[in-house]
Amino acid sequence: VVLAGSAGTAFASSPPASRPRPALADPHPCAGQAGYTCSTLTVPLDHRGRCLAAGLFLRGRGAISGRDAAALWGADVLVRGAPVEITVPKTARVRSAGELAVIRSPLPAGDVASWAGIPVTTPGRTAFDVARRLPLAEAVVAVDAMLAARLVTPADLVASSARRPRWPGLGRLRKVLLLCDAGAGS
Repeated sequence: VVLAGSAGTAFASSPPASRPRPALADPHPCAGQAGYTCSTLTVPLDHRGRCLAAGLFLRGRGAISGRDAAALWGADVLVRGAPVEITVPKTARVRSAGELAVIRSPLPAGDVASWAGIPVTTPGRTAFDVARRLPLAEAVVAVDAMLAARLVTPADLVASSARRPRWPGLGRLRKVLLLCDAGAGS
């Protein structure tokens, strides 16, 4: 599955079925390729649908991350219309597409969980990432929302940074920890 266009179009291709499919009235350009049938669906996708499509696109090579993962876990941090953020290991062969923001970073198995069958960074890794990567005010708002939703605790973030002492952005994470307040409603 590949996301294309700002309207949230999803393109899917599938291997040949055991029985022939009826011909499409307006076949997709790849429909003539030997052994494959294609169809194009244009449906408006909400955030969850876009994340599901991105998760299918990943095929085990990474995880939904950042604000998108936080929103899937239940924190009110979503920026409407922004590309879906995915984190992949540096060795993964994944190119950024218009609807995806690709972050290359180590991604240990313990930092990935499943949400509706797609890989998503755990709440602890998600909070760790947004606290390090987002501008300070946005990071405070995002971590506040995750604290308020009881997805993480400040101790979780301290433990995450202790396990990753040389990762970039730890200075910002420390500032975020000083400024965040789960009850602030920021």
